Amino acid sequence: MLRPRKLSLVTARRTLRALYAQTQGYPYGAKLNTAGSARHKNNSNNQSAFAAFGQSSGVANVFPGAVLTRSPGASLLGGETLDLAAANDVPFGLSANFVGGDLDDLVDNTEIGAWRGSGSVWVVLAPVFDPAVAATDNTLVSDANGRLAVGATAAAIVGRLIDKLGTNAIVVDLLIP
Repeated sequence: MLRPRKLSLVTARRTLRALYAQTQGYPYGAKLNTAGSARHKNNSNNQSAFAAFGQSSGVANVFPGAVLTRSPGASLLGGETLDLAAANDVPFGLSANFVGGDLDDLVDNTEIGAWRGSGSVWVVLAPVFDPAVAATDNTLVSDANGRLAVGATAAAIVGRLIDKLGTNAIVVDLLIP
């Protein structure tokens, strides 16, 4: 459930929408890496992370649809620990939550959802993908800020671009098992 902290954000919408994911995609519960992560913090004071998604204000640090990766040294015993992916990181899934800022699904918790599932198809809204993605591009990876971008590093492929629906939306076939 969205919990906007400003009245102007009441009409905000999720930036990740399932198109064909009823049987192919599945949510994965994990914990957010809040210790020592330079890429984001679970608070609204970390202004440096907002620039990753082209935001000049604190709407969110991580948007739904952002690429997540397993944190280095994460143990399976205490649950997966995820962080915002950087360029060429092995993808774990797509974020299911707004994290930080004025649209924070987690508030004071560290549980985060990641969508996975090879063959699931998603509509991803701006600003979660690089605007330079063209309709003729094929493979998508994470850029340095966790956004979907064009790339071909085999271990880092997140999905295939199916269609670009103008400047604000793309359709992605997820390749993360």
